[in-house]
Amino acid sequence: MQALDADGGALFFSAFMFRLDHLVRRIEPPEQVMLEVDCEKHAFLICEEGEGRLYIGDEQYPFTTGFVYPLSPGEGYQIEHRKDSELKYIVMSFDVIHVLTSDPELYTRPVFAHRNQLNGYPYAPLSGLLEQMYVIRNYKTDAEYSHLNAQFQKWMEIIITRYTSPKKEQSMEARLRSTIQYVDDHYTEEITVQKLARLAEIRPVQYTILFRQLTGHKPLDYVNHVRIKHAKEWLRKSDEPLRDIASRVGFKDEYYFSRRFRQMTGLSPRQYDRSIQQQTLVQDWMGHEVNIPVNPERIMYYGDSAGDLLMLGIPVLGDQTYDAVAPVKVEAAVVMNPDLIIFDSNNEQQYEQLSHIAPTLAYNSHAMLTSECVVWATGLANNLRLNSG
Repeated sequence: MQALDADGGALFFSAFMFRLDHLVRRIEPPEQVMLEVDCEKHAFLICEEGEGRLYIGDEQYPFTTGFVYPLSPGEGYQIEHRKDSELKYIVMSFDVIHVLTSDPELYTRPVFAHRNQLNGYPYAPLSGLLEQMYVIRNYKTDAEYSHLNAQFQKWMEIIITRYTSPKKEQSMEARLRSTIQYVDDHYTEEITVQKLARLAEIRPVQYTILFRQLTGHKPLDYVNHVRIKHAKEWLRKSDEPLRDIASRVGFKDEYYFSRRFRQMTGLSPRQYDRSIQQQTLVQDWMGHEVNIPVNPERIMYYGDSAGDLLMLGIPVLGDQTYDAVAPVKVEAAVVMNPDLIIFDSNNEQQYEQLSHIAPTLAYNSHAMLTSECVVWATGLANNLRLNSG
C-alpha cells in the first residue's frame, strides 16, 4: 500500500473516498470506567453530553460536549467517567478507500494525524447533521441510503475543512448565532438553555443575557416563538387536530401549546385559524413571501421616511420612524408588539431579526412597489378611511 502523509500536501484528502458504516449511540452511567474497545474500522467518537476522559493508547484527552476524536483501525479506546451524571456519546464507524491506485483499496492507516485538531469549533453545525444521520441510520431503501450518505459527506466536508483550515477563534456572537440557527432547525426536539449554552460554549447565565440582547427574547421564549410560527403554518395548510399540530412543532402537551399560543398571538389556535382568512400573501421587494394582516393596527416602520405610507393615510406606530441603518433594538421592538413591520432596507441580517418579531415587509422607497403591495396598501388605506368615517 502506498504511504501518504497527511501533512505532506494540500490535496491529501482528495486521494480518498469515505463511506459510512454505522452509527451507535452509547450512554455510560455515573461513576463508570468502561473496558477498552478496539476499532475494526476508522471511527469518530463524538461526545454529545457529559464529561469524562478519553484514553487512546498512551494518549489521554478531555471528553466533553462537542468534542470529536478520530481513531484508526486497530486502535483501542477507553472512557473514564466519574461525574454524577450520564455521559452520552456516539461512535461513527466508516471506511476509507484509497482511490489513487490502479485498484482502489481500503486504507487502514491514520487519516487524521493530529487527533485534537477537530476541537474548539462550534458544535451546533455537527450536532444538527449528527441527529439527522442518527434518525435515518437504519435505512431500508436505496433512496434512504442515498440520503444518509449525502448527510455523511456533508459531515466529512465540515470535518476536513476544520482539520485543514488555519485555526481561528470564533467570536462569541458567531457562536451565539449558530445556536439560533440550531433552534430554527431543531425546534421539534427537546431544547434547554443548558444545551444551547453548551453548544455556544458560554455560561448559561451569560448566554441568556446575550441571547436576549441579540433576539429580544429569552432563549426558551424564542424556542416557543419558533414553534408557534411553524404551528401557524400548519394551521394554515391542514385540518389536523391540535394535539397533532402541537406534537409536530415540539410541544408535548396540547393544553400548554394552546396557552402559549394565546399568550403570543392574543388568539386561541382555532381563533387564529379563522383569522387567517383576513390575511394577504404578498411578495416584497427582496423576494420574501409574507403573510400580512389585511387590517394591521400596529405598524412599525424602519427607514428614512414613511412618506409613501403617510401619503396613503396609513399611520405608523408611535407616529415615528426608526433608522434602518442603525442596529435594531430588538427588545424595544418586542415590547411595542407590532402586528406588521415595514422595512425600507436590503439588509438581510436586520430583516431576519425583525421577521422574528412580527410579519416584516421589505420595500424600496426609491423604487416602484410590487403590484401585490400596491393592492394591499391601497386596500388598507381605504379600510382605514371607512373605519374612521
